Amino acid sequence: MKALTEKHVLKQQSEETIKLRLVIIDSQELELGKEYEMLATGFKGPSNRVKDSCIYAGCDPEINDIILSELEKGVGKKHFMVQYDKKYKNKFALRDLGEGMGTFIRIDNQLLLKTNNIISFGDSHMIALIESNGSGKITLKFIDGPKAEQKL
Repeated sequence: MKALTEKHVLKQQSEETIKLRLVIIDSQELELGKEYEMLATGFKGPSNRVKDSCIYAGCDPEINDIILSELEKGVGKKHFMVQYDKKYKNKFALRDLGEGMGTFIRIDNQLLLKTNNIISFGDSHMIALIESNGSGKITLKFIDGPKAEQKL
């Protein structure tokens, strides 16, 4: 039997109180209002996967915690993941896994642009190219849509 130290108990309690809720607000196939919870240790709920501080979403029920409908336009088998990063306390990171038509977040606050950030709106997509030679020059180039290849 393993004895729990006070430090271990506090760490365990703090990891249990860190929580991310994902709520379906718009979908053709998924139940509106359905909620998924993630703790620092991983998905809260039934899962076949080990608690690795990650949750996966996609249309393959064998490898994902959140099952997306194959009928949703552009959904991949392993579409995106959310990971709790212990280096940055109380921070969750979203990563698109390259399957499907991409993963997008609505941004309500200012976001610092980085080179290769892709900005999508409507049917248009542009990439940010930032020169770091001290000029502070930012080029936005349309990579898809009605203005493809145009630069700003």
